[in-house]
Amino acid sequence: GGSIACENWTISRVLAQNFGIGVQCAGCKGLLIEHSYWYIGWAKEAIRGQVHASDMTVRWSIFEDSCQKDPADPTSGCTAEIGIWDGGSGAFDNVKVYGNVFYKTTNSHNSDAVVLVGGGPNWAGSPTNNTLVYNNTIAGYKSGSSRIQVNGGSGNTCRNNVWYNILSGVGTGASCG
Repeated sequence: GGSIACENWTISRVLAQNFGIGVQCAGCKGLLIEHSYWYIGWAKEAIRGQVHASDMTVRWSIFEDSCQKDPADPTSGCTAEIGIWDGGSGAFDNVKVYGNVFYKTTNSHNSDAVVLVGGGPNWAGSPTNNTLVYNNTIAGYKSGSSRIQVNGGSGNTCRNNVWYNILSGVGTGASCG
């Protein structure tokens, strides 16, 4: 499942504004991110997990325009505000994403999802197991996808997520394998 570089860290009460990737979790176990405001991000993800990102919780935070195309980089764009994939077996198990608000005020395009956890047929890396994505609000998306995508093995649950003010044609809903 990849090597562990940090274990049982907490990131709490952060205002991140005008940033690249807010959190790059490449070898984490037990990471807690909470009570934070991620505002105006210029990378493919605000929170990225790869190599190993298990037992991770993202809760009670606001993501406003937190991933979008960088005007200085024509190849950039937003994959997902939270994107966790590309690692070995068990690398993305036991992830929880709940109580967050994901909001776009721009026309920025999400290519794949708002929350994406686990590898699978179209993603590098292993599937996730025992991942919970619930009680999130997703609002204001005008382009691309505002979906929740959990590429799973077993024990995954997506429930009580709400989409509001989503432009017609933007992908909504949850795929919780």
